[in-house]
Amino acid sequence: ACFVVAVAVAAAVSYTQPNRYAGTVAYQIEGLGTAVGVTTINADTLNAAVVGINTADLGSGISISTHKTGAHVTVTLTGAVAPATLRTALTRLTPLITAAVSDSVRQDMQRTLTLARRRETQLAAENAILSQQMANSSSPDLSAAIAERIADLALQIAQVKVQIASLTTTPPTDLFALHTIGEPTIVRTGPHRHLNIAVAAVLGLFVGILLAFFINYIASYQRRGA
Repeated sequence: ACFVVAVAVAAAVSYTQPNRYAGTVAYQIEGLGTAVGVTTINADTLNAAVVGINTADLGSGISISTHKTGAHVTVTLTGAVAPATLRTALTRLTPLITAAVSDSVRQDMQRTLTLARRRETQLAAENAILSQQMANSSSPDLSAAIAERIADLALQIAQVKVQIASLTTTPPTDLFALHTIGEPTIVRTGPHRHLNIAVAAVLGLFVGILLAFFINYIASYQRRGA
């Protein structure tokens, strides 16, 4: 009886639970911002962007998790939803990641732009001081040394101006490339109905045997008492 009840309960519970599926896709990000001084685009940037995604944008009942391995970030979507729903969520995932990374890169660009403008101001101030010193200098050797330094400053100022122009005109999406590694996969993750029923059957059989021994012991004890 215990065996039958355990199997029946396990089957009822297992077969009333909806199937759960997991969709997995791996990404790799390539930073392209070195030329403009944005060098912080890496797997950590990608992982943080994925973690910050609002799961409501993927669909109802879907959760998201990540696993970073070296330069790769594996993203897993899980939920008690149909495989087609999960496939649609995986399709939405890449644009959402791109938008999230773009926001992060835009902030990095703004910080880099602030530093570049500060650098430009410092170089311009130094250039003005040296120009004044050269105007007041009566030594040809000193004037030549100052002129060489001014020429070097002019080159640095020109480079910073180019950097500032690039930072103010380049869209964030031009500073990274998001690559999908392999093809997305969707697998059923539960419930494990056959395993649940098998475990319940073993436990029910075990409890039934123990109960039979216990009942037999009680009956024997009562007979001896009588």
